[in-house]
Amino acid sequence: MKGRSLDALWRELVAGRLTVESLGTTGVYAAPGEGEWLSSMLSPRDQRGPIELVLGAAAELAAGEPLEALVSIQAAQAAGVELALLDRVLLGIGLDGEGRKRDVGTLRPATWLLTAAAQAAAVGRVHARGGRFVGSGVLVDAGLLVAAAAGRPALLTCAHVCTDVPGALPTGWPAPLAPEEAEVRFPGFPAAGPGQTVAVAGVLWRAPVAELDACLLGLATPPAGVAPLAVSEVEVQPLDSRVYLMGFPRGEELAISMEQSVVRGVAEGRLTYDLDALRGTSGGPIFHWADLGLVALHRGERGDYRQGTLLEGLAWVARQSGSIP
Repeated sequence: MKGRSLDALWRELVAGRLTVESLGTTGVYAAPGEGEWLSSMLSPRDQRGPIELVLGAAAELAAGEPLEALVSIQAAQAAGVELALLDRVLLGIGLDGEGRKRDVGTLRPATWLLTAAAQAAAVGRVHARGGRFVGSGVLVDAGLLVAAAAGRPALLTCAHVCTDVPGALPTGWPAPLAPEEAEVRFPGFPAAGPGQTVAVAGVLWRAPVAELDACLLGLATPPAGVAPLAVSEVEVQPLDSRVYLMGFPRGEELAISMEQSVVRGVAEGRLTYDLDALRGTSGGPIFHWADLGLVALHRGERGDYRQGTLLEGLAWVARQSGSIP
């Protein structure tokens, strides 16, 4: 292999044999047999050189094993492969559910996998203490909404998941979990160490369910090894922006929804989009593909689309109120 570039090896060994068909919520799938064929070429990870590590990551993505691909990407970085090169080589896989068509946003597969690992670790499960699952939430810096609490990790979720003063509720909606009854479980996905449970220590800020439907929960202790997530600096534009969502549908394992990700509308602090989202993902974080930053909270269905609450809208209301509304 001496004297042949990584890109050349990619074209020769992978591009002609790999046919990506579709993207699910947890991985990329290849035509039958092709992911297995490519994987069979590869030695165990600890015996691979840099080129084989990169090809291994491609094979693992194609076989629907994103966590294995993440480990290979981290190993390739440790072996001296630059992230930009990893992005360029893995771009042929197609992580956006539309194969090679990427006319909106910026897709960087290796960068995204590394970022998504940290993002996933910061997505929490909201439960009644010791009991039932209620919804999802995301670890943020409390200073996002409460200037005096800057630097303090807090959980942002929907008010219809957990709040102390819900306000008027839509017909048929159950009452939210009270903060004194709540705990947050961080499963440790995928590399933040073992799972951990943190008690809720009250409400730092809220917006009623009938309005922007959000609640910032103080935590008794910050989760160990989990960092608050960065907020997107890119404005969301209808029909010209794409997003992805993390959460715990039906209280099951963490899922990442990426297909049908076009933003349909932005108005009055909310956005609508096409993402697939089941019950239990309420309060889950929504990320902008353009810079992989946190941009909104998932709220639920709105007609034929799904609806989220923009962090920008929450921040505007917080600035106007100056304290808990």
